[in-house]
Amino acid sequence: MSPPPAFRRLAAVLAGAACLAQAQPLLTVVADAHPPYLTPARDGLGGPYADAFRYLTAKAGLEVALKGVPAKRAYFLAAAEKNTCALDVNFDQGKAETVSYVAAISPVVLQAYVARGNAAPFKNLRDMRGMTLGTVDIAEARDLLSSAQLSYIPIAKPALGFKMLAAKRLEVFVSDTPPAPEDGPPPRKALALTPAERWLICHPDTPPAILAKLRQALRAGLFAKETAFIWDKYRLHGLFLETQAAWERSRQ
Repeated sequence: MSPPPAFRRLAAVLAGAACLAQAQPLLTVVADAHPPYLTPARDGLGGPYADAFRYLTAKAGLEVALKGVPAKRAYFLAAAEKNTCALDVNFDQGKAETVSYVAAISPVVLQAYVARGNAAPFKNLRDMRGMTLGTVDIAEARDLLSSAQLSYIPIAKPALGFKMLAAKRLEVFVSDTPPAPEDGPPPRKALALTPAERWLICHPDTPPAILAKLRQALRAGLFAKETAFIWDKYRLHGLFLETQAAWERSRQ
């Protein structure tokens, strides 16, 4: 049985990149798991972010190796080791002198959800005070809720947060991904939170020619139209279209 067209297309580009990349150093790209976008895999990292990144950089003639590491270590490695980059990190002005922020790869669209039949939509974060609040465990959500002096429960996997919301163990759940049908009764969107962006960062001594290729390859991030077939492979085409449209509007 032959592999699906999406797999053949990705494999062809990756194979062709081997010849183009011979004169370039291998880039080690580290990232923390971030389901469903980045997931542990036999070859380091899988998921649509990993596959889209491999595809776009291969087309640019770059050879990359993706490895899974905790988020804090990803920053450290990008700052300390040559030919090393970190994918899917939040922007931190305080770290801009120790790493090169190369390109925004994706938006972070945070949404507060409540179970259907619960309180009316919130006007702002202050309306959530005193409620049992859970959030997906990413820096943007933690920083936003902490700045509003809200107590929250960090939850590693969005699917678990939605199930806790459906079971009324949470009154509010903040997530960067929408619920899946298997996560329980569909919740209601209660408040859209300030969007942010996730980035690719690299060691400050990364050769300018490589940085230029990375910026060109990632000019539309990992939601570039040419990556649609990858998102289709993961059955996330609806999320791809919604996120791509929202990101384009925010950048106008």
